[in-house]
Amino acid sequence: MKITKFFALLGAVAFAFAACEQVNNGGDNNGPQQGGTDGPDRPEPTGSITLSADKLSVAVGEVVTFTVTDAENQDVTSQANIYDAELNVVKSGQWTAATTGVYEFFATVGSENSNYVKVSVMAEVPEIPENPEPENLAFNHRAILVDFTGVNCGFCPDMIDELIKLEKTSWGPHFNEVTCHAGTYAGGDPANSAAANSLNQYYGGRISGYPTLIMNFNGTGISRDYNAMASTLQGYIQLDGADVGISMAVCGDSENVYFASEIKAAKTNEYRATAWLLESDIYSPNQSGATKPEHYIYDFAIRNGLNITRSDISGEDLGTIEAGKSVEYSRTLGITSKTWVADNLGVIVIVSAKDKNNRWEVVNSLYCPVNESKAFEFVTAE
Repeated sequence: MKITKFFALLGAVAFAFAACEQVNNGGDNNGPQQGGTDGPDRPEPTGSITLSADKLSVAVGEVVTFTVTDAENQDVTSQANIYDAELNVVKSGQWTAATTGVYEFFATVGSENSNYVKVSVMAEVPEIPENPEPENLAFNHRAILVDFTGVNCGFCPDMIDELIKLEKTSWGPHFNEVTCHAGTYAGGDPANSAAANSLNQYYGGRISGYPTLIMNFNGTGISRDYNAMASTLQGYIQLDGADVGISMAVCGDSENVYFASEIKAAKTNEYRATAWLLESDIYSPNQSGATKPEHYIYDFAIRNGLNITRSDISGEDLGTIEAGKSVEYSRTLGITSKTWVADNLGVIVIVSAKDKNNRWEVVNSLYCPVNESKAFEFVTAE
């Protein structure tokens, strides 16, 4: 993608220099364009270049300031040309967010083409909690357990019982539950959604019947018994600390839920991230096989999600994060149905990396209800 876009620039850059075009896709800019002639106080760029931004999550009306550095970490912003995804020029290295959305930028200096930077513009930006232990990289590890279920499934309440038992064991702090109400037994299910249908398609042939419980992105069905669930977690959870930690905050209104998260690496690696919108406390009086009050209440049902397809659910590339370093991952998730109760929503952020089979697999997750925040979770002494 970078190479293709760079060749497209060969024709576009000349026009940009002549016209000094203003960015018109989500931002307003004022002031002279960067990238003038060399002067005595301007460093000579060396090697590859890197684009960075002072903010990756902003509210409408806020200004983002970009910086371009070379291989020797010299600031070469004054010699760079910065563009949005439509090849509009960002003037003076500053961009003002005019409308909500996710916007992508990159830079050039001579023949060098930079990395891409994504900026998320939200109506409201939640405040990520301060890290209580900034030197601590021993992050608590949480898998995701996805329960494929439906209102017409007579055995599905049994899975609810077993998950409640599991949550009361020492493995409770080591998983986040997601319920996916889709498939054969979800006709008329109040917790069904388009995202649930897509997630159901992704897991596809691994769903042997309903209910089926699957751990993470690439797992297979787990027996409907909390001891089997515990055994599966035991073979996966890193009790001495996960490869990454996650901290986040979530807020929202009647139309959207906004989350801001910090992802910090304990292990240098290439990572991806995604986020799913979950709803709890969904009442369903028609659950087949229900015998207890908790069987009529659906929790953590997937309502919306980012980048969910039948072939991939791993999300967006975060690039390589060095151990001890952090990146910000913040997005907006739409409330697309009037039946969803905004106060009962929350967001799960899922971070993945390549496993030994070269598949993107979950390395950690964190769930946070709307209007709350969650600081980094650390390993606790047993």
